[in-house]
Amino acid sequence: MEKKTDELNKANARFQKTIEATESASKAKSDFLAAMSHEIRTPLNGVVGMTSLLRQTDLTNDQRELVQVIESSGESVVGIVNDILDYSKIEAGRIELETLKFSLRECIELALDIFIEQVAKKKLELAYYMEEDVPEHVSGDPARLRQVLVNLIGNAVKFTSYGHITVSVSALQQEDEFVKLKFEILDTGIGIAPEKQKLLFKTFSQVDVSNSREFGGTGLGLAISKKLVELMGGEIVVKSNEQEGSKFSFTTILQEEEPPYKLSSELVGGKRILIVEDSDIQRKLIRKYLNSWGVQPVEASTSQQAIEMAMQSESPIDLAIIDYHLPDMNGNALAAELKKIKQTRSARFVSVTASTIQTPCDIFSVALSKPIKPRYMLEALERALTEFQSASRDPGEEIIPPDIQSVAATNPLKILLVDDNDTNRQVARMLLRKLGYTPEEAINGEQAIEMTRENGYDVILMDVQMPVIDGRQATRAIREEHLEKNPWIVAVTAGALRDDMEQALKAGMDDYLSKPILLDTLKNALLQASEGLNKRCKETSKAS
Repeated sequence: MEKKTDELNKANARFQKTIEATESASKAKSDFLAAMSHEIRTPLNGVVGMTSLLRQTDLTNDQRELVQVIESSGESVVGIVNDILDYSKIEAGRIELETLKFSLRECIELALDIFIEQVAKKKLELAYYMEEDVPEHVSGDPARLRQVLVNLIGNAVKFTSYGHITVSVSALQQEDEFVKLKFEILDTGIGIAPEKQKLLFKTFSQVDVSNSREFGGTGLGLAISKKLVELMGGEIVVKSNEQEGSKFSFTTILQEEEPPYKLSSELVGGKRILIVEDSDIQRKLIRKYLNSWGVQPVEASTSQQAIEMAMQSESPIDLAIIDYHLPDMNGNALAAELKKIKQTRSARFVSVTASTIQTPCDIFSVALSKPIKPRYMLEALERALTEFQSASRDPGEEIIPPDIQSVAATNPLKILLVDDNDTNRQVARMLLRKLGYTPEEAINGEQAIEMTRENGYDVILMDVQMPVIDGRQATRAIREEHLEKNPWIVAVTAGALRDDMEQALKAGMDDYLSKPILLDTLKNALLQASEGLNKRCKETSKAS
């Protein structure tokens, strides 16, 4: 009996050592990939950052095309690095989901916006719809949810050469404050044979080697999406047949923060509106929105049909929503023709374009970009019906937030840029100048401490890994001095693990940016810094 017990103990000890060795190997692999990620991201920051700035200069058409290829290639490398790092973190059990309140609609729209130009270039239709019972605001991890959506929509765009891609969201069930949502991404692409679908969610696999050569990719996107969906309490499935398109569906459980919100407008309700759109999907979507706002629209799929309907209409049409690209006549020409017809002579015109590059003529009051976003569409209709049009706005301009270059004017900040890498400093300096800022610069943590002590700054963009004194040590030293002007410190690093962010925050940093840094990302960080400084100032005033 004692002999058997001893053997069992030895077997358990060997088993425990095997587990420890496996965990150690997994951690070592994850740490190695994180280090490699850092080394790759540092030069990529220069490539992607400088390319984005170069694209905004005066270039010839050939030069612009070359720059776009460089930028696209750089972004592809970043995507591959992110996929490999993400999967290594998942394997090592180092991914923890955040719980933040966010707008579900905004999360979906941000994912869709990434593909606007790709879809326009391939002449595809991209549309999305949230059912009315889906809550507007929820709590969960918006970044990871958006990552899954980007992976699935990106796959749909990659493997679809004609037709459409639609994203829909519905609520399956409600239990207390939690809601189970279903997301569906439907495309009219090449499809997948049933016997090959089992390979879809396996690491580094493609359903067909020829597809890998033609379309590219590591095969990690779907494997990562599956793991993330499972972490969010859901599951992911696919239905597809070759040459018949695919439908990827996944569920997730989120906490409902606010009940579903229904858009409405007394101004739009009851108006006579003409839809001219050759895409059945887009026409159906526009009709759905108009129906919910109390409108029964008249619909045409061609320019000729629209002209005939306008001529035969018994009463005047208040507004026409016209697709910019129609098969028989472009939107500008159709609007001009409708202006000659009695029943549409005084109508207001809204253009729906497939790309922000397209510029409808002056007849149009407002232009909307696909995919159509309901709140922007409603605002566009109201603007058109009230004949509101800013004198400084081009007729074809999309309804978007104020110009990015106005950031410094409305949020004046004294900024210190700290980085030991000359290229990284140059990229950050030029991005800041685009936003209207002229930063002062330091090349290491020791210099940053001294300059902060002498000059005082509102914001410090602090590289984490530097010689002499690194960013975390410098931040601790600055916080310990209890300076009268307490700066907002943003960690800027090529590291991309959650541990990096946590260590930065523990050191006393306020925010975190991962390289390569893009203009929009930097702009948002500075807006958040300005808001944080104002809040900090009010708290200090109350305390005194």
